[in-house]
Amino acid sequence: MRVQTMALGLLMACLFGCTEIGPVITSLEPGSPGSGGQSAPQMVLIEEFSGVRCVNCPAGSAELEQLAKIYPGRLVVVSIHAGFFSNPYAENRYDFRTAEGNNLINLLGQPLGYPSAVINRKKFEGETDLQLSRTQWAGFIAQELNKTSTVDLKVTSTFNAGTRELRADVDVKRLDNLADPGTLRLSVFLTENDIQDTQLTPEGKKDDYLHRHVLRKALTPFDGAPVGGELTAVGVSVRRSFVFTMPQGWRPEACMLVAAVHRSGDSWEVLQAAGKSL
Repeated sequence: MRVQTMALGLLMACLFGCTEIGPVITSLEPGSPGSGGQSAPQMVLIEEFSGVRCVNCPAGSAELEQLAKIYPGRLVVVSIHAGFFSNPYAENRYDFRTAEGNNLINLLGQPLGYPSAVINRKKFEGETDLQLSRTQWAGFIAQELNKTSTVDLKVTSTFNAGTRELRADVDVKRLDNLADPGTLRLSVFLTENDIQDTQLTPEGKKDDYLHRHVLRKALTPFDGAPVGGELTAVGVSVRRSFVFTMPQGWRPEACMLVAAVHRSGDSWEVLQAAGKSL
C-alpha cells in the first residue's frame, strides 16, 4: 500500500554554484565515436523520489538495482530526496535535500506514496500523472526500451583532484526528424552513490544504510537549458560544457554525471538519457 504523504513547502538555498561554458555547434560524421551514427540505443531515465524517513524506500532502491541487472547499461537513475519523508533525523550525517530536488518534485508532481518514480517523465496510457508506484516500474521501463531514439547523447568529463574542479562536456546530436525541436532542453545532474547514513527500514533505523544514486547538484537549471533551437537538421550536434567545484566530502570516484534531453511546456518527456562515471 502506498503511504499518504504531506507536501513540504521548504525551498533550500543552493550552496554551491557551477559555471556553464558557451555552446559549441558541430556536425559529427555518422558512425564517429560518440555520434551514434543515425541510431542510438534508447536509455531510460528513472527519477526516484525517496527520503530517509520512508520505511518502504529501501525496497524501491532494491527494485531499481534488480532492474539495472536485467537491463545492464540501459537505465540511468537519479534518487531525489524531497517531500515529507526527506526531513533528516538528528542522527543523520547528511541532509540529502536540495533546492533542485524541491523544484523537481513540484515540476513532476507530488507522489501519492513512496517509493515512487517518474520514468522518462512520460505520462503513460491509463495514468493520471507522471508518478508511478514500484509495481509499475518494470513494465513501463520495458516499454520505453523498445523505442527508437531520435537524439544521441555523449557525456565526457575531467576532474582535477587538487582543485576539485569538474569539467563536464555534453554533446547532443539530432538523429532523425523531430517534432517541435524548439521545446527541447538539456538537464545535467551530478549524483553520488553508496553514501552511508541513517535510513528507516522495516527493521527500524539503520545507521549504515547505503544510499544510492543520490542527487547532489544540477549543473543546469532544474528544468533544463534550451538546446532544441540549435538542432536545426539531422546530424547536427550541440555541445554544452560546465565547470563545477566539488565540495570536500563528496567522493568523485562514487559520482556520476547524468544528462537528459527532454521536452518542456505541456510535456516534459525525455527523448534520451546518458550516465557517465567520473
